[in-house]
Amino acid sequence: MSNAFSPAPISSREALHGLLLGTAAASAAARGSDGSRPGAEATLQAALLDGLADAVEWAQAGVGADDVACLWLGALRWVKAVDGAVPDGAPGPPSRGVASALGVLADAEGGDAQNLAGLRSPEMSQPHRPFNRPAATVPELASTDGPGVLARALGLGLLEHATEEDVRRLATWSAAFSHGAPAAHAAAADAAVLVRALRTGAEPVAALRESHAAPGEGEAREALRRGVGHVITALEAGSSPFSGALAAAGEHDEAAAIVAGALAGALTGPSQVPAARVSDAENAAALLLADSLGPALGS
Repeated sequence: MSNAFSPAPISSREALHGLLLGTAAASAAARGSDGSRPGAEATLQAALLDGLADAVEWAQAGVGADDVACLWLGALRWVKAVDGAVPDGAPGPPSRGVASALGVLADAEGGDAQNLAGLRSPEMSQPHRPFNRPAATVPELASTDGPGVLARALGLGLLEHATEEDVRRLATWSAAFSHGAPAAHAAAADAAVLVRALRTGAEPVAALRESHAAPGEGEAREALRRGVGHVITALEAGSSPFSGALAAAGEHDEAAAIVAGALAGALTGPSQVPAARVSDAENAAALLLADSLGPALGS
């Protein structure tokens, strides 16, 4: 059987919409959710990408903005939606439409617990200067690894017009907001570059295989490898890419399902994503981002 897979060309808007819905639906399937409650990973992904949209809007207005700081403010909006307030000492981020669409997220389910633990910080943690907060409930950030870095990184990979170096930079910094282990940062950067490759003409199965074979270890790397493996299996069987996400969900592997769902959505757009698995909040945020950020990302 040929390993070639040639998805129909889709716009950057469709790719972003598909990635957001694919993440949400795959997470819900792995959690056994009917889509009535939002997932923690999908909503954080949307909040971070809304931070990117903020930076893009400033640039389009001719005003320079710190793109990494905009991403962090997006993450703080998510923390506020989950906790009801930003961490003590952290700046209060201006309100934006996506945050309003997501609403209160106290009931958000699933995901990597280190996302919230790491983001409950008054300062922006950096790749080489994690903000450590010794506490019984918060592990030392410098050593934390986990798959929570992947969903946000996969979304950043849609920056088709950015250089690979810039995509790696943004994915690395976004991972460092909550996870301090260099292995997690490297996995996040590779996840973003994989999506960028898929959106800029790489043959899908070849790019996926290269990612699957990439060296590295740790929780984030293994989750990336499992998710990519499920998509490869689906494509080699001649199935829809999203069937790989459902296979991971059937194993109750939310982290791998999210990777596979995001990749499937980026490849094919929203048409093959089971909409019933996506909560109203996730769907509203995805539509807003698709319309506002999607056209600015690439073709």
